[in-house]
Amino acid sequence: RESGELFRVLTENAMDAITVLNADGTLRYATKSASRMLGYEPNDGIGKTSFELIHPDDEQKVTDAFANILNSPNGTVALDEIRIQHKDGSWRIIELVARNLLYDPVIKGIIINQRDITERKLAEEALHKHEERYRALIEHSEDAILVIGGDGAIVYVSPSYQQVMGYDPDDRAKSGLLDNIHPDDIENAGVEFARILENPKSVFKTEIRARHSNGSWRWIEAIGTNNLDDPAVAGIVVNMRDITERKRAEEELKKYAEEIMDKNQQLNVAQEQLAILNQDLERRVEERTAEVEYLLQQKDAFIGQLGHDLKNPLTPLTILLPLIRKQEKDPKLQELLDTSIDSTNYMKGLVVKTLQLARLNSPRVEFSVEDINCSQEIDRIIEGKKYLLKKNGVMVENRVKEGVVICADNLRFKELLENLISNAIKYTPHSGGVTIDAKKSKGFVTVSLRDTGIGMTEEQLGRIFDEFYKADQAKHDLESTGLGLAICKRIVEKQGGEIWAESEGLGKGSTFIFTIKAGKKKISSRSNNKPAA
Repeated sequence: RESGELFRVLTENAMDAITVLNADGTLRYATKSASRMLGYEPNDGIGKTSFELIHPDDEQKVTDAFANILNSPNGTVALDEIRIQHKDGSWRIIELVARNLLYDPVIKGIIINQRDITERKLAEEALHKHEERYRALIEHSEDAILVIGGDGAIVYVSPSYQQVMGYDPDDRAKSGLLDNIHPDDIENAGVEFARILENPKSVFKTEIRARHSNGSWRWIEAIGTNNLDDPAVAGIVVNMRDITERKRAEEELKKYAEEIMDKNQQLNVAQEQLAILNQDLERRVEERTAEVEYLLQQKDAFIGQLGHDLKNPLTPLTILLPLIRKQEKDPKLQELLDTSIDSTNYMKGLVVKTLQLARLNSPRVEFSVEDINCSQEIDRIIEGKKYLLKKNGVMVENRVKEGVVICADNLRFKELLENLISNAIKYTPHSGGVTIDAKKSKGFVTVSLRDTGIGMTEEQLGRIFDEFYKADQAKHDLESTGLGLAICKRIVEKQGGEIWAESEGLGKGSTFIFTIKAGKKKISSRSNNKPAA
């Protein structure tokens, strides 16, 4: 009885579940731990077959094992990963050892020790997945990963080592890292290797040169740590990355930076020299400016005095010669007097226009600008030239709209139009015409005078506004001073505009175009009837 009680206590308190099955597979006895394992009460399964709880895929394996045990009095069978259904419907993975019930040879049966290994199997699967994941990361990493033993021998080489260093990862004898380090870096690498072996918590990061399989030296960034997952084996894990191109870029950048610094120093020296030159230049400019201003004053005074000296003797000639011409009866003398009158008038006009151009060239010239009705001013000038238009048989058409207002010096604007219209009449043959038009755009008014005259060549267009240039030297020698268009150019440019000429060629007429600032006020027209010309 004492022995039976002792075995009962041991059985009831065993960690493993213990069950006794009859030969027909029905449950005869189950310990409390067996009930706890599957969630049933201790006596729930007594008299019931245990095969009802075995997974269908494992039922045949268990049946065959139990039959072998029953047929062999000393038989023992160990089965692992047998799935048995828990009371909550889940499947538990069981590891069991079954033996023949030898203590009762009359009644055949089986005693079974069972252990629930479900959590262990789940942990093993999780660990396996974890290992597979890290293996995949290592196998596909671009960095080479090495495990080096305490003696410097390579224990493990990742596949990417071949991409970094060119060696076959399986040929560890040839791919020894320490054997391929540059002589200038071997001492530093050895010190770091020894230090990390002595201190498991230390990490080193260094840049070394290692020999590639093709014989070239490659710059390698190496990060190493102690092999903490196996403290019994001294060694380190090293991550290697090829940084050769980065080092080359750094060297190029360093070289470029040094060149920039050198250039900056040269530039600083040049700037200092330039500052000295600028100071000297400013001094010279001030001196030259003073000289130029003095010369301009002298020039203006000279031109004024010359104009006065020339106009004084010309004035009586322009008055007296026409009177003498009227009194003279001799045709030959009349012809000579006509020539003298023409020459005198030409000289007087040349003096007047030269003085006029000199005043416009002066930087001290001032303009008194005001808003002007462009169309009205053109009408007045056309009206004043009726006799000349009739004499030359030329028609002038004013197409400028009444609302066009310009901002200009009124006297200068009249002078500009007088010169351009007179020039167009002079070079337009009998029965020809001149058309004047204007349009406003972006704060300016563009005025155009198109004639049906003799036209111009490309060379003439390029020089037409030069001082003393005459397009027709032979025919108009005494009728033109060559200064009219030059004066027009100064008048326009002094008021912020531009002037130019266009022509398709000789015999195809010319067009003179200039721009002038638009006025802001609206000036009403006094009459809508334009004078006939």
